[in-house]
Amino acid sequence: MSLDSTTGSAQFDELGLKRVVNGRSWVTILGGSRMPAEVQQAMADASNTFIDFHELNKRAGEMIAQYTGAEAGLVVAGASAGLLIQAAACMAGSDPDRILKLPDTTGMKDELLIFENHRFGFEICYRTAVATLKEWGKGEETLVEQLIASIDEKTAAVSYVFGPWMSCGLSLREVVEIAHEKNVLVIVAAAAMLPSADNLTHYIAEGADLVTFSGGKGLRGPQSTGILAGRADLVEAARLNMSPHASVGRGSKVAKEEIAAVLAALKRFVSIDHEAEWATWRT
Repeated sequence: MSLDSTTGSAQFDELGLKRVVNGRSWVTILGGSRMPAEVQQAMADASNTFIDFHELNKRAGEMIAQYTGAEAGLVVAGASAGLLIQAAACMAGSDPDRILKLPDTTGMKDELLIFENHRFGFEICYRTAVATLKEWGKGEETLVEQLIASIDEKTAAVSYVFGPWMSCGLSLREVVEIAHEKNVLVIVAAAAMLPSADNLTHYIAEGADLVTFSGGKGLRGPQSTGILAGRADLVEAARLNMSPHASVGRGSKVAKEEIAAVLAALKRFVSIDHEAEWATWRT
């Protein structure tokens, strides 16, 4: 529903936009969530500062690792960019020749296994890398047998997606055990799974090799950011497969202001009383 009133933004008012009452949660189509004052301030403070971007990525990753329980972390340009970079890291790794070769995957393991009930619109981000999606879960055998049979010499990773209506008869831990037995990686898409705050560490604790979350939504950082966490070698591969490097992820650029803001949002997220915040929202 649109209201004939100011938006609260002079620039938006000048453009002739109308304020919208958001009854859908923190969706991108309505502008995401509202950034708290300390997140906005972190973004403003960073805007007039020059830094070594590689060093910034490293230090930011250390903070993400601390809060997620992972070996390493990385700020990415939204959870969607996280999916692209996950796929690229699993296929090309840190090999400079393979990184420059993408999206040509000739000679690489380039298949991602995805459960039939985990298919979702943003899987296109995997294919941007260019990964081939191979569906499993519709056969007559048990899910364990189907997953084992689906893994072959082309399998780069198994994708496990968390979100509304996306159930799987095998838990993440069970999928990890099967995949790792076959020396196959497991990557997790968890864009909208914060809160609960426990999820920040849960998927890593379950054995996932890489996990991506939205930096906006419930985390309340910039909607154009995301965080990636996981094994140190894979996070390093992800970093090399994205901006500022010449790579398939070059277009998924994250700015220093966004990195500063999402770190402030993450620091706030792990320290607040989430039940009290939800009570406010319900009111």
